[in-house]
Amino acid sequence: MKFKNFISTAVVFTLSCGLYTNVSFAASGNKITEKTYSFVADTIKSDGGANSGEVQEWVITSTPQYFYIDTVEIGAIESITIRSGYDNNSAVTSVYTYDNSKNLVTEEQLKGFCTDDTRLDLIGSISDTKKGQWGYRAGVISAENINITEGGNLYELNNTSQKLTVNDNMGKKAIIVGIAGDIGTKAYFDKITIKYSRPVDAPTPFIEAIRGDGIKDNAVEIDKNNKSIIVPVIPGTDISKLNPEIVIDDCASASLTDGTWANGTITVECGDDVQKWSVQCVDRGNPVLNGFYADPNIAVFGDTYYIYPTTDGGTSWDSTYFKAFSSKDLVNWKDEGIILDLKNVSWSGGVNAWAPTIAEKNGKYYFYYSSKNKDNNEKSLGVAVSDSPTGPFVDKGEPLTDGTNLRGQIDPAVFTDDDGQSYLYWGNGSTMYAAKLADDMISFDGDWVSMNPPHFREGSFVIKRNGIYYFMWAANDTREPEYEVWYGTSTSPLGPINCATRILTCENTDDERIKSTGHHSVINIPNTDEWYICYHRFNISHYGDAEGKNTEAGNHREVCIDKMEFNSDGSIKPITATLNGITEKIKISPTHFEKCEINNGQLEFKLKANDTLNADIYTAIYDCDNVLVKVFKNEYQGSVSVTDGEQYTVKAMIWEKGGMKPIADTVIYGE
Repeated sequence: MKFKNFISTAVVFTLSCGLYTNVSFAASGNKITEKTYSFVADTIKSDGGANSGEVQEWVITSTPQYFYIDTVEIGAIESITIRSGYDNNSAVTSVYTYDNSKNLVTEEQLKGFCTDDTRLDLIGSISDTKKGQWGYRAGVISAENINITEGGNLYELNNTSQKLTVNDNMGKKAIIVGIAGDIGTKAYFDKITIKYSRPVDAPTPFIEAIRGDGIKDNAVEIDKNNKSIIVPVIPGTDISKLNPEIVIDDCASASLTDGTWANGTITVECGDDVQKWSVQCVDRGNPVLNGFYADPNIAVFGDTYYIYPTTDGGTSWDSTYFKAFSSKDLVNWKDEGIILDLKNVSWSGGVNAWAPTIAEKNGKYYFYYSSKNKDNNEKSLGVAVSDSPTGPFVDKGEPLTDGTNLRGQIDPAVFTDDDGQSYLYWGNGSTMYAAKLADDMISFDGDWVSMNPPHFREGSFVIKRNGIYYFMWAANDTREPEYEVWYGTSTSPLGPINCATRILTCENTDDERIKSTGHHSVINIPNTDEWYICYHRFNISHYGDAEGKNTEAGNHREVCIDKMEFNSDGSIKPITATLNGITEKIKISPTHFEKCEINNGQLEFKLKANDTLNADIYTAIYDCDNVLVKVFKNEYQGSVSVTDGEQYTVKAMIWEKGGMKPIADTVIYGE
């Protein structure tokens, strides 16, 4: 089902005899005299998708189509106001009642009305013709008249005979809105307001959200048809200590009345009406960030993981700042706040803060990003510098590329080779660009290189493994379910790229609602051959059913992490995009053994520690009976006499500086 939690603020198309008002809810106690519904957020639809136009509107491209509004006291209706519009030609927008036994009308039932509407009872309609350009009209139908109160210069009434026809014997039934006719390329819907001639019982509202500490708020799945809720929580959360907020209209109360949050029942009460909702909390690593974010660049500095995403959730990718998130284990993520605001970037137009990347050199952190250039309105690349991976970052004062000569200056990705040389990759359309960065990391060393890998759209990224460079990119459009990741290989960080293979796609998931799996980055867990891919997808709770190109879904994405593995020949295995993601903590060891061997009766070791480690390191050597042979304190290499042919265990223990408290997992050689 399509349930969107957006609130639109525009005015409304009316079936009424009174003046149109912008009141969304008029109530006294549990009685109401008027209620406004958003077509995007508050209705069930037969087809279509949300779009960011003048308002958050619902768009359809064919007729007939139908909307379930609510179940109400039909005989008390004084007017119904619908604000909508269509491209051209003529249309009839009708209001029906349907006896649904006070249950929700499902999407499947609405689709059925598209081919057979004989079970619907018409109570009013407006027939009009488009005579102007794009725009809404607010039409009014009541028992007395039909008129247009907004958009009269754009629409002309054809028929005013089908006035509102209701009576007190009709009881409580579903209100269905339908549209038919030649609408051109699309029709768009904003709001509908039902006004009553007397106070009526307020409909029992639905639970709109569950939120609180440990809960992934935007990922909560609320099934309004079946009155069931799945609450994703951070893996490891003590569910017995959860104290969530249940978001519901003020006229109702809601509380957990049976069972626990792990598996229980929420009771909703509104006057004499009582609803029972099932609720279940589940551990989910994905999405890893709580909120709408996209284009994630994941990085490792010291013993900490970082994600630098695009801030999502607006319209037309209009973000204005960048945030950073940190984690010690890939499961629990901390919001580090805003690290760069475009209002502080002199050359930026203040919008399109997109797809950043980051590198460290000589204790400085270099943050590359794209933004709209105020001088030419083109997308340009920028670079900002900080002493910390969490900022604040200060821009160099001019764009790194200004978009003048080459289009597609977005989505930078930085890669540093084994010799310390860094490279920057970017591009959009069909061309990937690459350039060697100068030693200062804020300018280029030489000319750009252009490449045209198959299916390239954007989102370049490069890694290196066993001497092979893996060039990776996103294909298709981020608004499409088929947005996905491809890769090719090279023997050089500047190409050429050989072959092209798709590795992350909506066709290879463990849940059919996972779509638009693209614009990724990759990390290697230090001192291991374990690799993880970080990417975005459509927000599942709102857009898991999206089909075709969907602008709203493409502006409301969530960040995920899954495991990436290699075949024995070095090729990347197809990646399964998972619903749950990483649920076990994966920490970065602050130390590792570079050497540990026995030669001529001497056990020799060499230990490497992170530069940022401030701790005491004890290296302990045990014999086969687990008897301590020798311990070294804060010595990164050493040797001890041992017996050839015997088994020994070497452990590195990290304790707080000057104390006796372990601050990291013990590192055992060979594990």
